Amino acid sequence: MAVTVEVSLISGRAVSVEATLDTRVDNLKRRAQTALAVGPGRLCNASGVILDEAVTVQMAGLQNGDLLTLQIGNIQIKSSQCAFAAIQADGCVVSWGLDAYGGDCSAVREQLRNVQHLQSNTGAFAAILGDGSVDQLENVRCVQSTRYAFAAIRKDGSVVTWGDKECGGDSSAVQQQLNDVQHIQSTDFAFAAVLGNGSVVSWGDWACSSHSNPVQDQLRGVKQIQSAERAFAAIRWNGSVVSWGDRTGGGNSAAVQHQLQNVQKVQSTKRALAAILSDGSVVVWGDEAHGGNCSSVQSELQGV
Repeated sequence: MAVTVEVSLISGRAVSVEATLDTRVDNLKRRAQTALAVGPGRLCNASGVILDEAVTVQMAGLQNGDLLTLQIGNIQIKSSQCAFAAIQADGCVVSWGLDAYGGDCSAVREQLRNVQHLQSNTGAFAAILGDGSVDQLENVRCVQSTRYAFAAIRKDGSVVTWGDKECGGDSSAVQQQLNDVQHIQSTDFAFAAVLGNGSVVSWGDWACSSHSNPVQDQLRGVKQIQSAERAFAAIRWNGSVVSWGDRTGGGNSAAVQHQLQNVQKVQSTKRALAAILSDGSVVVWGDEAHGGNCSSVQSELQGV
């Protein structure tokens, strides 16, 4: 039995492609690429889900008359300390650099198909596949990393961590609190998770940045977190900021707290943080040698 599907580009240009039920999706994709005279891409169904190229048309659930989109994307590249990994337009991964830092992915190359996103830390890479899996993890929404650990948010809002315990690879002490997680931010040594109710849970190296107890009562109504090397800064829905961690590296914003109102965004260097306010002005704090003092250009920091 044969089915005919319509494959279109984002531009709207489309072709009809016929295939049997036992035709592999990668074969179907190649026919579409040839007919459309375009380079490698990925096929998505009407719901935007990228199809697994290793399965057949029947296994992919394709039916006569289905509308598919061929996504032609740019190469995405991530880096560890001494290696690179690139997602090609067809969803495969190429890596190079020092093997010990993730430069050799040959052992898992056959698994690196239909890759959506890459995350890296100092010496390793983690890939999220089209079906939401990461290695043995399933239904993963996103992955964040510290220097030597990873944290994955699953689609049900739970979190799975692995790697160096001292860098956040073990979240068992706060696991019961990690429900309905919306976002995760990281320093070099710790993670901080924003929950659906606007509260924050942090874990990892206690001395460096995970110790949020002194400000825990203030961590309510949080919408976003930014991080420096060893400090966090949380933007609350009311536009105020709460910071914690290394006091000399951005973890103490007390000196400028009265200025941190109507904050729209926070950016960081290694040991300092800068907040853009709604009026376009900028407030900074942290290590002066790393940008924590902008007095020499303060008059120019308007309309940012």
